Amino acid sequence: MLKSIIISGPPAIGKTTVAKGLAEEFDLVHLSGGDILKELAKDKGFDTKGNDWWDTQEGMNFLIERQENSEFDKNVDDKLKKLFSKG
Repeated sequence: MLKSIIISGPPAIGKTTVAKGLAEEFDLVHLSGGDILKELAKDKGFDTKGNDWWDTQEGMNFLIERQENSEFDKNVDDKLKKLFSKG
């Protein structure tokens, strides 16, 4: 049986903290859409080093580009679906 928990919400409210805790508690793999989005940014040539990258000017530039192009979110969803289906 495939088990998954999906958590969504605005930035910086503790989604990752809760998700990691639940993954540990229920022996699940933790996947983050933000991490995948960061991978896509890196693939586009952005320097994504550091935990606070989203707060940098380059991170903000990527978020602006993301707002203008819904393909980023579609790509994140596709990658997450593939990872979920692998188990």
